[in-house]
Amino acid sequence: MSPYKCSRKAILAQFPEKRIEEIINRHGLPENTDQTITGKDELYRALRSVREQGYAIDRGEMIDGVAGVGASIATTDTVYGAIAAYGPINEIQPNIESETLPTLVKEQAQAVRDDIVFDSLG
Repeated sequence: MSPYKCSRKAILAQFPEKRIEEIINRHGLPENTDQTITGKDELYRALRSVREQGYAIDRGEMIDGVAGVGASIATTDTVYGAIAAYGPINEIQPNIESETLPTLVKEQAQAVRDDIVFDSLG
């Protein structure tokens, strides 16, 4: 499985460049579809975008015709994972463009992150 569908892009965006390089060197950037990111420069541009907007988008990178949105679950010290929502691209795309789905995914990731932080305090 590739390291850069939307949930994995959301996770990668939390890592320092050295760690990202290690992951790329270990797994490569294999092409799954015509939309798959296969170049380092393109991946780094996508990761900058993920950091700016707080979520990642997959528009058919893993599976043709399937789109998704993912947001990382991370604290200052630890990346725990990500939450993502996927569906048929023709049905989900309007919800991505309207920011409805990205907002919901980010809110759910934040809720899990808050639970992790509060549980660690108790």
